[in-house]
Amino acid sequence: MQNNIRKLRRERGLSFQELGEMIGSDQSVIWRIENDVTKKPRPETLASIAKALGVDVDTLLSVDVNRAEEDEVFAAFLQLNAQHRQIVRAMIHALNDTTAAG
Repeated sequence: MQNNIRKLRRERGLSFQELGEMIGSDQSVIWRIENDVTKKPRPETLASIAKALGVDVDTLLSVDVNRAEEDEVFAAFLQLNAQHRQIVRAMIHALNDTTAAG
């Protein structure tokens, strides 16, 4: 979530202060969220940030969810032996070839 907020804020050319003002809060609120000091921002704060950035709350949360899933898959991959890793790589290449062709 914090990476999404940072990315979207920067894409829109907003400072901590500007985004804070847009949500009727202080710049430190944005800084604390982006720097993971505030682990679970209030839902109304997230809604205000999403509105100010022109996205929905799900968009703020989505990449982090996907990243957690990717981390889990990668950790499982690292637990495989060399032979099984090669099988997974071959499957990925086959799926990519199928996707590219169709």
